[in-house]
Amino acid sequence: MKNTIASIRSRFFLLFLSMISATYAFAQDASSTQTSSTETHTTTSSPAPAPAWMNNPIVWVVAGVAFLLIIVAIIASRSSNTSKTQVTRTTTTEVKAD
Repeated sequence: MKNTIASIRSRFFLLFLSMISATYAFAQDASSTQTSSTETHTTTSSPAPAPAWMNNPIVWVVAGVAFLLIIVAIIASRSSNTSKTQVTRTTTTEVKAD
């Protein structure tokens, strides 16, 4: 019963998210009958623009893959460092002969 409720809850949540994303996408569509133009002139003194290599998506993909590899290596090293302890019990019984 709990699994059924969780399944229904997750389906409603996914339905809600898809409706929100569809509404957002529909709101972004510009109608062909509407036109708008905006002119903005700003003058600011900002630091130098970022180098061209930082705007390259391949650099970001390689950095992301390297980051994931580091995370996987850390997780793998933690799981292999689990120490196994061995407990040895010695029982001595004395039997008295009558």
